[in-house]
Amino acid sequence: MNRLDLNLLVIFDAIMIENSIIGASKRLNMTQPAVSNAVTRMRHLLGNQLFIKHGRGIKPNAFAQNLWQKIHNPISDIKDAINPDAFSPSRIKRRFRVAAPDIIVDLVWLPLREIIEKEAPHVDILAMPLPLAERNRILKDGKADLVICLNKYLDSTDRKNKVTSTF
Repeated sequence: MNRLDLNLLVIFDAIMIENSIIGASKRLNMTQPAVSNAVTRMRHLLGNQLFIKHGRGIKPNAFAQNLWQKIHNPISDIKDAINPDAFSPSRIKRRFRVAAPDIIVDLVWLPLREIIEKEAPHVDILAMPLPLAERNRILKDGKADLVICLNKYLDSTDRKNKVTSTF
């Protein structure tokens, strides 16, 4: 591209997502002729046809598909940075390893699991035993994502650095 116009890449991304100029115009809240003009500009700047007629619609050529593979994720990342979605536990997909003494697991695990199943159905929580001899290293070594233990079992360094969650 001689003169980089990021708006053209956003329009191109929308066309590729919608697989249609009309769909892209609706997605971008633009007129269909404005999107068509953007495609014409892109073709001229890139020196490539980008799309071929396919029935009543268009189909991306190999160059367009390759270009889209390179720009789609960065464009999505920029959009997410500017307009982040509100936090929603229901969309999180993750596994958490929680190290805790048996008594804590007996007291809180069932209610915790019920809340997580309801609010964050794609989150897995795994209980791990908490050997007292390893309580100060388990987070530092990445063996668990969360350690729950009584404050009296933490050494002064961990209390000062707030390395673990405590009750």
